[in-house]
Amino acid sequence: MNDLPRGWARTTLGQLGDYINGRAFKPTDWSAKGRPIIRIQNLTGSSSGINRYDGPIEDKYIVKPDDLLISWSATLGAFFWRGEEAVLNQHIFKVRSGINKRFHKYLVDHTLSRLQQQTHGSGMVHITRKPFNDTSVALPPIAEQERIVAAVEEEFSRIDAGAAELATARARLDALLRAVERSATLGLLVPQDHDDEPASELMKRARVLREKAMREAGRASFSALAPDTSNLPKLPSAWAWASLDEVADVAGGVTKDQKKQRAPGNVEVPYLRVANVQRGRLDLTHVTTIRVPPQQAEALRLLPGDVLFNEGGDRDKLGRGWVWEGQIDNCVHQNHVFRARLYTDELDPRFLSTHGNAFGRSWFERMGKQTTNLASLNRTTLRSFPVPIPPAAEQQRIMDVLAAWTAAIRAAAENVEAQTRRSNLLRSTVLTAAFSGSLVPQDHSDEPAARLLERLAGKRAPSNGHQTTRSRRPGTRVTA
Repeated sequence: MNDLPRGWARTTLGQLGDYINGRAFKPTDWSAKGRPIIRIQNLTGSSSGINRYDGPIEDKYIVKPDDLLISWSATLGAFFWRGEEAVLNQHIFKVRSGINKRFHKYLVDHTLSRLQQQTHGSGMVHITRKPFNDTSVALPPIAEQERIVAAVEEEFSRIDAGAAELATARARLDALLRAVERSATLGLLVPQDHDDEPASELMKRARVLREKAMREAGRASFSALAPDTSNLPKLPSAWAWASLDEVADVAGGVTKDQKKQRAPGNVEVPYLRVANVQRGRLDLTHVTTIRVPPQQAEALRLLPGDVLFNEGGDRDKLGRGWVWEGQIDNCVHQNHVFRARLYTDELDPRFLSTHGNAFGRSWFERMGKQTTNLASLNRTTLRSFPVPIPPAAEQQRIMDVLAAWTAAIRAAAENVEAQTRRSNLLRSTVLTAAFSGSLVPQDHSDEPAARLLERLAGKRAPSNGHQTTRSRRPGTRVTA
């Protein structure tokens, strides 16, 4: 049964052009001047860092703006180079296409799911040249390729406009949530009630409980770190500023040490890493385990109500966290995650964590220490973190209103995410229609694709020093 539109032909990616692999540049080749070296991360946007090369180079490795490139390792994909004239690193093909170049790009996009099924490797997955070249594709006449490209890009333009609006909506929802959270923890979300007991009374009781906790832990009593209030926002009159040290016991976690893990008598327990502690939520989809001495497992065991703060990472991630609710039994935390255990149940841990994620975001960025690649907080700095203390009654009103705001904003955000997923699916749907011949009509006067393939077979040169697999005549199946 004929499964191709009229004038189309069945062929392979390898028959459509030459694919030139990049050069294996070494770190010793890198320079501060010269042409940029195109690496996979420069195509995918995962890194804006550019290394350069200022030495001699063969013409085949030179990439000019709008050249078609295909990453065949780590992240499979087709890209147009949008930068200045550059040189090509290995694991990327430069394409000398024999068909419409933009159609070629969309054709590779459409075959990505099949290409990914043929990848191998455990660290950096990749596809080798032969399975790439042998991937079967359907090719329309060159004139129809041009019509397909025009139709695809018109549809993609509409989809992109919608996606941009969704991204704007997502950013506005994020900004609204931050504003609501900041208002909540600085006394601006609900009106004050003059009959509420002032926060100063709550703090008196918290200090008593702090002293009691230190005695029971067998620790010498010491004065709490006082917050620096010189540049802090003004709070309502019944509120008070305190340091985190005044209201919570701050502790670091377990350090991962392979040798110590093998010690006899250790017990295996789950533990939280930085990746598990997100801003305003915990991601527990992948929790690893660690072996520690039983006494350490008990000392670091998380309890419901513990507030978690990340110690290090990118600067904008410092101090982010949320509240542990006892989701996993006997769970501990690594040394890059601090836990703050409140002395009093009159302070809601969700209020404290919300403050850390809202007002605390800029405070942690300002107070964190920066090394070459990472930023970090130390325990003393975290203990000095200024915390607003509202009257207990007002705090409950705040949390009720905040919960309603948060639920509404998150519901809207989930709708935006659903629409974003639908937008991404639409792109795939457009490509499916394009490469099944149903996006644009066929024109019987178009030169059949088989004629194009015959010309390509006659003039295609070996790529990258290797002869492309081909027979005397291209393996095509033609429809009249």
